[in-house]
Amino acid sequence: MGIDTGMIKLGSIIGDWVKVGINTSIMSGKYIGQGSSVIGLIRRDVPPFSMCINDNCKTLIIEKAVEIYRRFAELKRTGFNEDEAALIKAVYEVSLHEPPP
Repeated sequence: MGIDTGMIKLGSIIGDWVKVGINTSIMSGKYIGQGSSVIGLIRRDVPPFSMCINDNCKTLIIEKAVEIYRRFAELKRTGFNEDEAALIKAVYEVSLHEPPP
């Protein structure tokens, strides 16, 4: 099931706080929900806050999503931001009610 965008071509739509593994391929027009981590060949839409290896996805618990953000912030030397962590938690709560893609 797709969504008609009226466009001839459309790249992937990737949400905030998404981590894409090295050498990962995402088929064009796919949606990667906020807070997700993807590795491998992604051929379908990914729900928010999911961990996907190829098309095998599991929902992340909020503590794991915040931990991934914390490690990423430290790696980039931007520092862990409690306000951003609170925002991730708020978006997580709202995302639980999003219909699956």
